[in-house]
Amino acid sequence: MARKRGIRLAIALMLAALCIALPGLLAYAEPSGAIDESAAEEYKGDFSGTGTADTSLDTTNPDTVIDADENIAIEGLISGGSHLNGLVVVFDGEVIGNDVNAGDGYKWVTLYDDGASIAVYMSDADAAKITHRGSYSSQGDTLKVVGVFHLDCPSHQGDVDVHAQSVEVISNGFPVAHGLDMHKVYIAAGLLVLAGALGLLYWRLRERLR
Repeated sequence: MARKRGIRLAIALMLAALCIALPGLLAYAEPSGAIDESAAEEYKGDFSGTGTADTSLDTTNPDTVIDADENIAIEGLISGGSHLNGLVVVFDGEVIGNDVNAGDGYKWVTLYDDGASIAVYMSDADAAKITHRGSYSSQGDTLKVVGVFHLDCPSHQGDVDVHAQSVEVISNGFPVAHGLDMHKVYIAAGLLVLAGALGLLYWRLRERLR
């Protein structure tokens, strides 16, 4: 009878260890890099958004558009500060997160590139072009945006933003599959073995003390 109780205790401890270990594994699993192959075929090239703004533009004329070959990275756009304020800039980035309704037929869309992100104010029609938004399970569409950069937007409570004049999808996003980090699986297996060993040790100690 005592042996059965010890076995049950060991099993209970193993299950408890499993319940503790598995959520952590699932929450912190490393991406396997696997993607949907048919969707990935539509993803062409690397659009890093590198380049510089055309500083020869007349900053008093927001209708002047920087040539499309003169892309500026989002990080460079933000760090440019007052130097770029009011300019019509051209940049690209991955759509991340959910759109936010801005009212009056407009939405806020966040674009991300190389560690930096910026909010883009665009029409519902432009936002409707987006098919994938970046998340844990998806690579977002890459957009090329032409729009007016505001360091301190007078229309939106002083926010840093870009009011899009044109939006083009230059690369479609795709689903991303994730797999378990085998290193963490081995750790979980070791914890299970340790839990079983501790359960058996506890049972034997109880038997000796009787």
